[in-house]
Amino acid sequence: MKKMLRFALIVALMTSLIPCAFAGGPATYPVWVFFDQRDTSEKAFVDAFKRADVKAEARRSRVEGNAVSQLDLDPPQALLDRVRATGVHLRTQSRWLNAVSVDATPAQEQVLRSLDGVREVRAVARSRGMSDPEVPEETRLDRAVDDIDTSAYGVAWEQGNIIRAPELHDMGYSGEGVRLGFLDSGWIGLDTHVAFNSLNLIATYNTHDSTSNVATGSHGSKTLSVVAAHDRNNFIGVAPDVEVVLARTEDSTAEYPAEEDYWVAGLEWVEANGADLVSSSLSYKDWYEFEDLDGNTGVTTIAADMAAARGLLVINSAGNAGASQNYWVGAPADGDSVLSIGAVSGDASPVGFTSHGPTVDGRIKPDVSAMGSMVYLVDHESTDEYSLGSGTSYSCPAVAGVACLLLQANPELTPFEMITYLKNTASQADNPDNEIGWGIVDGVAAMNAVLADLAVNPEERDVPAAFQLGGVFPNPTNAAAVLNLSLNNSGSVQLALYDLLGRQVAIKSHTLSAGKQQLAVPLHGLPSGTYLLEVKSEGTSQTRRVTLLK
Repeated sequence: MKKMLRFALIVALMTSLIPCAFAGGPATYPVWVFFDQRDTSEKAFVDAFKRADVKAEARRSRVEGNAVSQLDLDPPQALLDRVRATGVHLRTQSRWLNAVSVDATPAQEQVLRSLDGVREVRAVARSRGMSDPEVPEETRLDRAVDDIDTSAYGVAWEQGNIIRAPELHDMGYSGEGVRLGFLDSGWIGLDTHVAFNSLNLIATYNTHDSTSNVATGSHGSKTLSVVAAHDRNNFIGVAPDVEVVLARTEDSTAEYPAEEDYWVAGLEWVEANGADLVSSSLSYKDWYEFEDLDGNTGVTTIAADMAAARGLLVINSAGNAGASQNYWVGAPADGDSVLSIGAVSGDASPVGFTSHGPTVDGRIKPDVSAMGSMVYLVDHESTDEYSLGSGTSYSCPAVAGVACLLLQANPELTPFEMITYLKNTASQADNPDNEIGWGIVDGVAAMNAVLADLAVNPEERDVPAAFQLGGVFPNPTNAAAVLNLSLNNSGSVQLALYDLLGRQVAIKSHTLSAGKQQLAVPLHGLPSGTYLLEVKSEGTSQTRRVTLLK
């Protein structure tokens, strides 16, 4: 009953605060529509494969065993048509959640609830955004650029040094080969500021209009600069050689600038575009009560947990409400699979604005911290200047940068392993608290722990992969199936099929060119059953399960 009353209150607030969709018409508000079916046709699997970047396929295959899973499939078209027939406006679609978000009137919402195939309808949570704490003018004057440092790092020295990023660079780690996804409000200045001249930008996406235009705000430019800016002698970020994919999820011009359905859409997009981890400086709690922030209720938290299950770590700001009555972290920072980040000042002392725990179920939050007070950032209004900002928005990407360097050393680290390395080597790992969590990140200590574990079985890590193996679809199959893979170089590939007793039942060899390939699995004439498909090329091999049901 309490949940129903809360939903009614949310709807009432939305109806009273959000403008009507049409002049003179009934007010609309955004709701999620969750389905209980997916499209499992062969075409759906083919389409899902086409949407995935090869890096995404490789990560999913390593973690999940297949490059495409049920999470990558759309709802059946018939269900989508039923929803559209109600007259609602479609906002976004989430394959992971098997849901769409729509703008609906109260009457349309009731019709949606009655549709066959609809499992649940609930409000889309919104947030008024996460304002940065103000930096006093006198502080700006006290920390003039010329007074900070004259090394290659320039004004970024202090904020990088507190997490030992320059030492990691000296060890040879700069983020090369790692892909970091950002979820933010927009990136102005990417093509004008000198700090982004060497930016390794892979792709951009605007979740609000499905275009590639992300020059819609400046907050993302600031968070991105903490990691990827490279302006020698003036500013060097934590992981200057990292690849980036940028998804605009926040509307900085609207009364309610942050909406969880766009965040989920952005997360799914950066995952499919090969991100290895995500930096998110957003927080959702205006539409949730403290008891909802249990790591399992918020839609963004659920999506972040699903990302972790796919090998994609979400690193999220704890929030800037620590000095307010509602001091607690919002979603998705409340997730137990999410690394939530607090802020400290340049002298390593906690700052009062960091949102904190404990969560409703008693967990410590934030998890770890970095410098978030008086941090230097790209000034997007200039071509070569930097300005000060404060907030967990800027400590978050600093930690994400360190995680990128750890992934460069060991690309097979899971989200849980990265969280463990960063927490266990932080400044107060033996005595964590709800101010700065397990403490200030120590990049060198975390890296040494990663390298020490790698040294246990180095022979297993030193063989370069000749190919990235995707999934088999359809799987199960009643006749034929296709294997997806991508070769680094042209060469021979051997497919060998074994039954569960280890007996070889089929073998086929191919000579292929480099790039994405699709090969028929040799299933002809075989009885129903589960088989092991071994793929070999240039001395390396990988295995997939294939189930044949006639």
